Amino acid sequence: PRRRLRIKQKYQLFGPGDTSLIDTNITPSFPTAARDVAALFSRAQGIPVHGVLGATLNLAQELLEVTGPLELVEFERTVDSENLFAVATEEVEKEFFPGTTKKKRLIQALGEGLVERVFAASSSGYPQLGRAVWESLNQRNLLLYFTQGEAAQALTEAGWDGAISAARGDYLGVF
Repeated sequence: PRRRLRIKQKYQLFGPGDTSLIDTNITPSFPTAARDVAALFSRAQGIPVHGVLGATLNLAQELLEVTGPLELVEFERTVDSENLFAVATEEVEKEFFPGTTKKKRLIQALGEGLVERVFAASSSGYPQLGRAVWESLNQRNLLLYFTQGEAAQALTEAGWDGAISAARGDYLGVF
């Protein structure tokens, strides 16, 4: 059974003065942000979190290319690899007002639909899915964070954990 994070009013999970969900994603270092999100989720739900995944719409586009179009029932729209960005932009901006949850609902519907499609894929689609994931990892469209173990170390060594690399001298980091 799936567990959903129950978010109280204004993203507060525990009460006044506690860390809010939105405050956990204030660093460009994905491992730092993921660690904060995992700790907050674990505290709120009372279950351990072993990893966090971060993905861009570019990964969704690659997956849609492999799995085919996806019906977003709540939005009465079908998205595919060609129209994903246009649909996402239109749906998020249309009738926008502060406090709207439309963007969150769209991303959630897209994510759930893609996960369902990926796990339902036939073995003949595995090479294409693997290639899409591999390319997304290398392009940082998919970031992975594990709390411990050899997998965490391997992700760091491969540069797939989204950590900010140390640099000598001055540099510009766009976040």
